[in-house]
Amino acid sequence: FRVTDSRSESGEGFVFINLVEVNDPPEVFDQTVNVEFAGEVLIALEVRDVDNDDRINGPGVGEEVSAIVASLPDGGVVFQVENGEAENFGDIVQTPTTVQDPQNRVVFKAINFNIEPSTTYSFAFTARDQRNLLARESANVTLIVSEDNTGGGGGGISIVVIIGAAAGGVVVFCCCAAGYWYWRRRQAARRKTLYG
Repeated sequence: FRVTDSRSESGEGFVFINLVEVNDPPEVFDQTVNVEFAGEVLIALEVRDVDNDDRINGPGVGEEVSAIVASLPDGGVVFQVENGEAENFGDIVQTPTTVQDPQNRVVFKAINFNIEPSTTYSFAFTARDQRNLLARESANVTLIVSEDNTGGGGGGISIVVIIGAAAGGVVVFCCCAAGYWYWRRRQAARRKTLYG
């Protein structure tokens, strides 16, 4: 470029423009998973780096993307993964929580007091790339829980019924014992009256 005034013109100047790739946010994808009632399933959360930026991890590798659990299901429990299985004491109890597994896997267990058979639950997740850019939107994992095939329903006897029956038996036994004791005392008093 050159600059001029009314009397003269400058020599040539240069401006160098260095174009840098834009860091696009990672993408996340909805998924649907079937799980047996009172069972568990390993879920690989689907996240992806759209840039495939060679400057971060080398040619063709792209950025590492971490999944983040953004909400929890109304029933069941989501766990962190260790060695391909649910981590001991690794249940996720608050959100947002970053998934620790390098393959972005979690375990969903269809257990707990709040799970119902033949019911659908869901939880949301998002993702973050190595430059801390979050996905534009979250995605959902839909969890379809099967009917109760554990044998605990239908013809089974629940623990509550057993405990109730046992407690009722104790109450009946105590009442019978008290009645027997009262009857014996009356018999003894009657004998004393009759026979001196």
